Amino acid sequence: MKNKSILLTILLNIICQINYAQFNGNVWVFGDSAGINFKTAPPVPLSTGMLARNGSASICNNNSNLLFYCYGYDYYLENLGLFRSGIIKNKNHLTMQNGEQLVAQWYHDMIIIPKSNIDSTFYVFTAGIVSDIGLWYNIIDLKLQGGLGEVVQKNIKLQTFSVYDG
Repeated sequence: MKNKSILLTILLNIICQINYAQFNGNVWVFGDSAGINFKTAPPVPLSTGMLARNGSASICNNNSNLLFYCYGYDYYLENLGLFRSGIIKNKNHLTMQNGEQLVAQWYHDMIIIPKSNIDSTFYVFTAGIVSDIGLWYNIIDLKLQGGLGEVVQKNIKLQTFSVYDG
């Protein structure tokens, strides 16, 4: 019985490591066009298409190649008076198809969750705190637009009570 428990524990650890290794956070995108690639030692700075100083999220594949990133505040959209100012950028630092005007209005308001480790679908969860109060999500399919991705469903409300980043 003890050997079966040890074998099961080892097997579960291997499965968890395989699943975890499918995506990583080796490229960080933040600030005004700033980023860091931690794939190398020492880390290498990089330029991005981010036009904000607030919260952001990014995701890489298992080879540390940037897949896409998002952030919740864009100077250009703010100047237009748009509160739904979340943006999703593809790996080429261009706005993803249908990736503008996401509900995202605070500092730490976006998180990327892969649907699974074998799918090209990702969820981007956002928090609406100013005008569109609640928790929202968006669905991205990276197979579309020649592998650059597309937001296939946008601003889907999960709940309506206030969300904070405490």
